[in-house]
Amino acid sequence: MTVRGSARQQPSGQYKGNDVQAKSTIDHIFVTILFCFFVMANSYFSNAKKSIESLMMFSSSQTILERERARHAARATAQPRGFPSVVYTNYTSLPVTIPDDFLAPLPDPSIIKVERVKFKDTPLSEYKNLYAVVLDNVLSQEECDQLLRMAEMSTGAHGNGKEIENNGWKPAMVNAGRNYEVLALHYRNSDRIIWDEKEVTTRLWTRVMQGEGIKEYFSVLDGEKYLPAIGNSATRPGERWVITKQGLNERMRFLKYGPGQFFKGKISF
Repeated sequence: MTVRGSARQQPSGQYKGNDVQAKSTIDHIFVTILFCFFVMANSYFSNAKKSIESLMMFSSSQTILERERARHAARATAQPRGFPSVVYTNYTSLPVTIPDDFLAPLPDPSIIKVERVKFKDTPLSEYKNLYAVVLDNVLSQEECDQLLRMAEMSTGAHGNGKEIENNGWKPAMVNAGRNYEVLALHYRNSDRIIWDEKEVTTRLWTRVMQGEGIKEYFSVLDGEKYLPAIGNSATRPGERWVITKQGLNERMRFLKYGPGQFFKGKISF
């Protein structure tokens, strides 16, 4: 900033017009700086107070789920412009006894309702030639309840040992690649159990294949037809695929949404 004034020395206590204006401007700038400093200091101590109050919420009576959410809230308050921490994750499932008759093939497969997704009538019209279906009645209510209980058992719940908080349900994290995840409750707010169990997924796939037309569709697949979904690097020209008996990925992800929980808009393949 350039301040113009008389170069001639003035008697003490006397200022010419431009000098008075310059002094007034400097005083104004000094007051403004002080004001900004006090505002920033007040904001800092306010956030620090909120962080301390949030941390005080961590008590022995809280569940793991409640503590994780409170800790995330405290971090977000202390660092409002920061990013959630990326952490390394490794999921290990405990062995669970699977009854021999659990998810046995249906004696009457006609109860399975098959509804094909009409992509051309959705925002994903570019997938109009691809195949996706919604299946109803693949599992009975009793089988669903039993499957959820076994998923909880894979975390150590319902055993004779130490009680597992929330029966093993923990806040669902967002994948960040290469076994790293991030807790982002503003985007994904739900509870989750991850259970690796090949036998159960094999039986589930056997049930799925009982749906009308599904076994025939998956007998042989034209790889090039799925380029819009998987990309050019995933298949070679003229390549055809045959689905294995395993069918589904052995890693099962069980999600639970309570009142007010959500997972913001996304596309799942």
